[in-house]
Amino acid sequence: MEGVDVKHAARRSNKVTPLARGMGMEPKEWTVRVDLAAAYRVAAHLGWSELIYAHITARVPGPEHHFLINPYGLRWDEVTASNLVKIDVEGHEEACLRGAAELLRQDRPALLVEVAGDPNVEGTSASRVFTSLAAMGYEAYEVRNGVPTLVRLPEINFIDDKEGKPVGILQHIGRRPIAAFGNSDGDFQMLEWTTAGGGSRFGLLVHHDDAEREYAYDRKTTFGHLARGLDEGPKRGWTIVSMKNDWKQIYPR
Repeated sequence: MEGVDVKHAARRSNKVTPLARGMGMEPKEWTVRVDLAAAYRVAAHLGWSELIYAHITARVPGPEHHFLINPYGLRWDEVTASNLVKIDVEGHEEACLRGAAELLRQDRPALLVEVAGDPNVEGTSASRVFTSLAAMGYEAYEVRNGVPTLVRLPEINFIDDKEGKPVGILQHIGRRPIAAFGNSDGDFQMLEWTTAGGGSRFGLLVHHDDAEREYAYDRKTTFGHLARGLDEGPKRGWTIVSMKNDWKQIYPR
């Protein structure tokens, strides 16, 4: 921002560019977009930003009561006139999501969605929100015809247990691991998905069965339950390690 003539920049903001025309944007909205993007850049230059958090908003001229806001996931110095998101504070969720559709499809941020109404009733605002999320690629894990598969469903994010574990792994590292390690049936789907890939794969379950030196939990315990893994793991080629029989020392002396 050093050396920028702010007055000249303000005068230029009234000019509607070909990009604005291509986006079907009114000249007044484009002016507000340019000014708001400049405000974000100035704030970032002065050290007033909070990385990807907090907002500066501006109302779009017109009767619709729309506002412009920075898209989630971008630093303030990355905000431009064209990537500002138009939102409707009156609760028209689908219209809001359309403004952020490209960001949601590309970056897949974690979402917490609260809507009024039953999302299972077709035609409601809640139904439209979750239908839109499904179209943007939000995923879940399930086994289809015996094949561990990541499928696209209208889920908000994932729970880091059971079916949620492979979803979380893909979200964070973007690929199927070559090895996975667990110690309960809550890790079963993680090992199942990992070892279903091509090439050499390795799955291991640690069986906590040493009540004397550590703690024993498996089939009959209410937490750390491990039964399916013990039954199916060897058939799937997974290694089962017994803490009682295979651990010479558990805690360092």
